[in-house]
Amino acid sequence: MSVLLHPTGAAQLDAVARWLRARHAHGAAWSDMAVVGRAGRGQLALVARALTGLGVPVDVDGDDIALGEQPCVRHLVGAAECCLALSSGDPLDPARVLALVGGPLCPAEPRGLRRLGRRLRRGSDAPDVDALLFELVRRRAVEAMTSDRGAGAPRDGRDRGGGAAAPSTGPARSDDEAAAAAALDLLGAVLGGAARRVRRGVGVYEVLWSLWQGTDWPERLREEALAGGEGSAAAHRDLDALCALFDLAARHDDLGGGKGLRTLVAEIAGQEISGDQARESDPRGRGVQVITAHRVRGRQWSHVALVDLVEGEWPGRRGGEGLLSAEAIGADGDTAPTDRDGLEAAIEWVRRERRLFALAASRATRSLLVTAVAGEGSEGGEPSRFIAELGVEPRPGPTPAERRASTLDELVGELRRTALDPSGSPALRRAAAERIAALAVLRSRRGRRLVPAADASTWWGVGGLSGRTGAQRRPELTVSATGLEKLSRCPRRWFLDSRVGAQEAAGPQAAVGTLVHAMAENSMRLGWGAAEQHDRVDASWGAVGYEVEWRSEAEREAAHAMIDRLDAWSTADRGREVVGVEVPVRHRFELPGGTVVLRGTIDRLERESATGRIHVVDFKTGRRAPTRGQAQAHLQLGAYQLAVAEGACSELTGPRPRLGGAELVHLRIPQGARAPGLPKVLAQPDIGDHPYPPRVEPRPGGGPTWVHDVMAEALGHAADGDWTAVEGELCRTCPHRGGCPVWTPEDPR
Repeated sequence: MSVLLHPTGAAQLDAVARWLRARHAHGAAWSDMAVVGRAGRGQLALVARALTGLGVPVDVDGDDIALGEQPCVRHLVGAAECCLALSSGDPLDPARVLALVGGPLCPAEPRGLRRLGRRLRRGSDAPDVDALLFELVRRRAVEAMTSDRGAGAPRDGRDRGGGAAAPSTGPARSDDEAAAAAALDLLGAVLGGAARRVRRGVGVYEVLWSLWQGTDWPERLREEALAGGEGSAAAHRDLDALCALFDLAARHDDLGGGKGLRTLVAEIAGQEISGDQARESDPRGRGVQVITAHRVRGRQWSHVALVDLVEGEWPGRRGGEGLLSAEAIGADGDTAPTDRDGLEAAIEWVRRERRLFALAASRATRSLLVTAVAGEGSEGGEPSRFIAELGVEPRPGPTPAERRASTLDELVGELRRTALDPSGSPALRRAAAERIAALAVLRSRRGRRLVPAADASTWWGVGGLSGRTGAQRRPELTVSATGLEKLSRCPRRWFLDSRVGAQEAAGPQAAVGTLVHAMAENSMRLGWGAAEQHDRVDASWGAVGYEVEWRSEAEREAAHAMIDRLDAWSTADRGREVVGVEVPVRHRFELPGGTVVLRGTIDRLERESATGRIHVVDFKTGRRAPTRGQAQAHLQLGAYQLAVAEGACSELTGPRPRLGGAELVHLRIPQGARAPGLPKVLAQPDIGDHPYPPRVEPRPGGGPTWVHDVMAEALGHAADGDWTAVEGELCRTCPHRGGCPVWTPEDPR
């Protein structure tokens, strides 16, 4: 028996995975081990995913991770709910339909959807692009439901995805736009075909099967599962979840039509799916059992790991009668003399939790591991009082320097470090390189690499020259205006966010900004006044996603205040006219070292009535504003100015417009005590008249403007693969700070 305390949840799961692999290496079968947690569903879903990613095969009971929590199942069930609405004549929910777009049933690329939306927007009075895309899917679904062709006979490619809604004039569609239109058309056909089956009263199994087989999703998932690598495990999990879904559908197949489908959807939504007892008792199970403590009665394993032994988790927080929580009850049941009414109930709760802990610990016949996250950071907690009752002294978990490689990928990493260590002996470095080469050539019977990480061609920064003779292709970097600023400040963060795709998910604050920007756009495009904008904000607020009521109300009030400031600023007589809103920009800058393709969206372009000069306006909804000096060197404004000056928006401004500068309009921040109803506005001078900000000296051999210099530096980072971490203002909100070399001590290995 051993008790380990870890600083983070990730370190805890890594230690559990290593402990399980060590037991397996000494002859224990995976199925003869278990990981037991106090909480269910959400916690064990995280544990199962983490262990799978760390090379440990897992089996999870049906009750512990509900079927409805699997993303692939949610997607298919969402499509089934659309079919129910279609078959019964109820109006389709646009949000539910659009949630399918971009998913496995409709893998349309965002770029193609944007282009298709802009084409549909021409000559349309629809409030937004989403409404037009939804209408395409709805029309096709109704047509497929009421015709004999259904999903099996898609329309001719000239008609696909648009029909009468798509304009027949304008430039020819690009490949990505045509692909997006085809994906939307096929989604509508599949939904309509399945709804037609519901109307005919066929069984729920056949309805779900028609949705599943209606696209190339099965083929894509099969290829991912057989390809190996990082996506293979996720594909296998999706296939397992879908098999469980169809098993459940088969049990409901005696109920046909809408009644059977509603029953299935309700059962999944209510998470009332019982564990698959046949699979749980199958002696051929191959994975480590991940299970809640409440389900271990009557079962035993040779090796058991109990996770998350912290106060508040085990014993858990009481949800029953009484006012006292488990944390208020000491080890001997002592408490303050107040609140005696809930004392007996609280003490009984702790006793019940202790019995549950004893039951879980007794399931191990050979070895028991107990772990807790007891660090000092936000993840840390107080170790559970039950740990002391085991009679084993807790000890800290192993540090990174003390851990040895226990997976093939970790082994390759350790060999690479040894091979590249300049302080190592030449013989040792050569031996490490030879081991890597031996691992790289290992193949399965299907011809797949057994150790993909050993293939040097997949390593970052070691590709070298291609070996082609003649002139090399000029480096080219495509980057957004905000991405250019991020790349100039910290190349490592830009690389992780943009190239790796590890950016932090957008939260409710970003949704508020998107909503306010939509109001600013529609105030010009559709003529919405302030009253209409306020009504639209209230109608859309439920989708913003704040979980805490007081915070939600505070942000709603802030959004209304931003709308008022936007209206006051827009209607003020500033001697300008609006020439464009939400103007898309894509412009090529040819630099001495290569090409930078700048893309983005300008919130508003305005023209001075007296002089004809063009101003770039960018709305901000954040809580912080730069200083006036920082605004004069604001890279996003400068890049947009330069692009407009070179004709990026020529259809609105002419080929070579005269610039008047740019502005940051901070809608959340009032102008001052004398004008609280107006937003704070920070100006940037015309980049043509002021190619360098004040107090910034031109670089020796630099470009015509400071923006050219920044783009040249960014292009150099991209061309050289130089993703250096730079300490600065971005560190305050960086989601990658935990593994950053600036903030993390170097691994002594």
